[in-house]
Amino acid sequence: MQDFTSDATQIAASLHSLEAGDNGAAILDAVDYSVKLLNKAPEGEQKVLLLISETRDHGSHWAKLDDVIARVGGTNTAMYSLTFSPSLSQVLDTERGSNRDEVFWGAPPDLNGPILMARQALRKNTAKAIASRPEANTNFSSRANDSRLA
Repeated sequence: MQDFTSDATQIAASLHSLEAGDNGAAILDAVDYSVKLLNKAPEGEQKVLLLISETRDHGSHWAKLDDVIARVGGTNTAMYSLTFSPSLSQVLDTERGSNRDEVFWGAPPDLNGPILMARQALRKNTAKAIASRPEANTNFSSRANDSRLA
């Protein structure tokens, strides 16, 4: 967490020092908190929210999707989302052979992974939903990038 800045060096340093979260993926709570911080920024300043997260919200306790969209829309914020799928990354890494230290090659096929991925695919892509809701686009600029980091 740092104060608002237009210093590209500080921004780059912050992005390079990002650490993994706690498996909670409380996306809605995080965006809601961020919007509250953006509301404290000086008027007339361009507000940008970069959301780097999983596609699914697994841990939000307070914020609700419609409330977050309304708050983001009220701040005139450009929102960008860069999403990733940890389970897809694991499968791709296995197929590429880049996680040999984590794989037991003599094991029988494990169907739990694909079943869990299918279940997750049926859930909402929270980051994309926040950034691309049509009713919110009248108040703020949104650009959703549903990229997969693998």
